[in-house]
Amino acid sequence: MGDLVIRVPQGVTVDAEARSGAGEVELFGRHSDGLDVTRTTARDTGAPGAGTLHVDADVGLGRVIVVRDPAPMAATASMPKLGWDRTL
Repeated sequence: MGDLVIRVPQGVTVDAEARSGAGEVELFGRHSDGLDVTRTTARDTGAPGAGTLHVDADVGLGRVIVVRDPAPMAATASMPKLGWDRTL
């Protein structure tokens, strides 16, 4: 129950599948909501040859949000992530 926010790094291809028993699913700006939102998938392409990150996320009640981190990983490695900023 609650919010599950996944921030993926720039430059990698992402295959994502997210489910919510009752709530919302948002994958890279594509939004679905309601009851039993179970098969929402998206493919977001990064740099060629950078690898693929597979995300499989599930919440019973709440939101699943998958977004691409706005800054490269090297720039944010030393900065703590404190909470969720809806503007990302």
